[in-house]
Formats: sequence, C-alpha cells, structure tokens
Amino acid sequence: ADVWARVWTSYPLVAHWADAEPITDVQVMAKLPDRRRHYVVDGEPVVTGLVAVGDAWACTNPSLGRGASIGLMQAVALRDHLRAADVDDAVGFAARWQATTDERVGPFYEDTLAYDRHRLAQIECQIAGTCYATDDPSWSFSSALGSVSAADADLLRAYLDIVMLLERGVDVAGRPGVMERVIELAPSAEPMPGPDRGALEGLLRAPAPV
Repeated sequence: ADVWARVWTSYPLVAHWADAEPITDVQVMAKLPDRRRHYVVDGEPVVTGLVAVGDAWACTNPSLGRGASIGLMQAVALRDHLRAADVDDAVGFAARWQATTDERVGPFYEDTLAYDRHRLAQIECQIAGTCYATDDPSWSFSSALGSVSAADADLLRAYLDIVMLLERGVDVAGRPGVMERVIELAPSAEPMPGPDRGALEGLLRAPAPV
C-alpha cells in the first residue's frame, strides 16, 4: 500500500484522488484477458435458447473501463433484435443474434483488442529502452489524438467520443478537420506530467516508512 501511494501521488493530475477516505485496502487485479466467446460455429448455433450479453459474450481489459459500455450497447442491440426477430425460430434467432452482435458491437471489441495489443507492445519496448513503431494508422492516430486533446476543445470532445465508445476511432478520424488539426498540434505535444521511468523505478525501490 505504501508503494502504491508513493507512485499514485507522484502523478499530479490524479494525486488528489488519494485524499479520499478509502473503503478497502489496495486491491490487486491482474491477468484479466480480452476474450470473446462464439456461440455460432461454422454457421450453426452451438446452443439455442441462450442469449449472451456483456461479459458472457466478451470481456475486455478493465483498465480501459469499456466493459460496461460494451455490455449496455449490446443490451440495446438485443432489444432491437427481439423486436424484429422470430423468437419461435430458435436456430434462426441464435444465428441472427450472432450476426447482429458482430455488426453492431464486434467492431468496438476489435478496436479495444487492437489497442491492448499495441499498448502491451509499447510497454515492452519502453522496458527495453526502445521506441515502439508500427505501420497501423489507427494506433498512430489515437496516440496522437490523445497527446494533443488537452490543447484543443474540439479534439478533446473527439477523443472522449472514442474513449466513451460513442464513436469508433476510424469514424472520428474521418471528421472534417480532425486529422489536419491533430497533425498541426502533434509536434508541440508534451507528455502527461509524472515521473519518467528512472524516477518511477526509484519510487518502487524506496524503503517503506518506519
């Protein structure tokens, strides 16, 4: 808990959150994978009479805070599906529900999975002391947009639309003027305030208070 507090309070934008009264000790959460379950295989439902929604269909990295939003998005899709589908056709209902999920919710899961893979690769490069490079334009755009969003109100709204799953990154990038403004501001972007890797390692090694 002491190490956690040292690290947390070294980031000035969130340090004040630690001033709140805790309701538990520090809780550890790790090794939570992105995972999607398929209930239709080779065009045939593996089960009928079951509708998978939320984490029963897919779970994503909780550090991004997207799971509840994806679950609610899927619940709305299920409402619309129930209004239009023939519930007496169990096989057809299940197959079409899978298609509806893939169309309306699947892209947001894929975007989240792609972000996680890039971020993990970036972390590995940072540990090795190298710069992460990729030819994926979606990662380059999202990284640049996040780094400059605090400098432009319109870009901040665009960035929050992606973070809050109101719109996909590829659609935000296609908005008039967004890409041009990101390119304009990117050279002057500064990292978020906080310790660099060396300082962070020092905080982790510091002896606990007596």
